[in-house]
Amino acid sequence: MLNQDSEEILFDDQGKVTGIKCGDQSAYAPLIICDPSYAPDKMLKPSNQIVRAICILNHPIPETNDASSVQIIIPAKQLERNNDTYISMVSSSHAVCAQGLYIATISTLVETDEPE
Repeated sequence: MLNQDSEEILFDDQGKVTGIKCGDQSAYAPLIICDPSYAPDKMLKPSNQIVRAICILNHPIPETNDASSVQIIIPAKQLERNNDTYISMVSSSHAVCAQGLYIATISTLVETDEPE
């Protein structure tokens, strides 16, 4: 069914997916993985959005004993927010960046209309 236009996602009487229809052919499967635009009436409404930053550093995060990896959770109350902020850092010892560099990701739930 690859590289064909899909006409319809097939469901049984209980609303469980059973397959997909492409032209005059149908393929049956217990699971269909697709873009949400193919079944907009079956998608759950998003309840939360995450804001995320990826930082390339030339040094480890200060006050972490020069750790090659670290995970930090900053409680919401400490930042006067409603949700915790998560920081994860890895280094070249994990084969994810060049020697002497560090990758840090920071994420939290969006709480405003302009998350930047």
